Amino acid sequence: KSESAIRKALKARINMDVASEGELIMALSKGFSGDKIIGTGPKNDRFIELGVRHNTLFHVDNIEELDEIIRVKKENNLPKVSVLLRFSGFKSKSANILEKNTKFRFKYKDYEKVLEKYPVEWLAINFKGFAFHLDSNSIAEKTVAINNTFLMIEKSYELGLNPYIMDIGGGYGIKYIEDKEKYDKSILNIKKSILGQIPMITYNNKSFGIVIEKGAIKKNLVHKEYVTPIPGVYNL
Repeated sequence: KSESAIRKALKARINMDVASEGELIMALSKGFSGDKIIGTGPKNDRFIELGVRHNTLFHVDNIEELDEIIRVKKENNLPKVSVLLRFSGFKSKSANILEKNTKFRFKYKDYEKVLEKYPVEWLAINFKGFAFHLDSNSIAEKTVAINNTFLMIEKSYELGLNPYIMDIGGGYGIKYIEDKEKYDKSILNIKKSILGQIPMITYNNKSFGIVIEKGAIKKNLVHKEYVTPIPGVYNL
């Protein structure tokens, strides 16, 4: 959505993720070719048609969306649609993985049904592989997702398909703040100001979830831990 960021990404040869027809139009207008763009999010007919005409790779999140993409392709006599199927709900026999609600709705337990549903329709699309996006930075959960995805790839080969992409999504920790000591001190000062030990320093005297009972903190500060000892790049 930032034109400056888009220009810098283009110059650095970084591919673009777009989640609407408007974002796709902007990326194309700034010089991105369609094969350097991934289409995600809800997809109306205009978004799909424009993306297919420019060879955009689509993340597909459910059966209904896959059916819609194939329909638009056929009705407009468009080229093959490039797609990744995005899954969630991964399972492991050796690890206890908590399944979370997610908007990315293909379920791992249904993957064989999904792949076997389209023995003829696969001819209308360029099936390039699988994707997942976990609302977690747990290495254990990502490992399970990768192992499950390899099983889906093997099943695809058995059916005569040839996937070769695994998109592992985001959710990797970023070290936003260099100095942990200064960060911890700032959080401590917020608590002290809410307790009345120092002058109030929060905007509009916000308590950020802290509840005070009998001069002590009953419920703690709601904040995100922006200091991580292991930057996300080392998790890859």
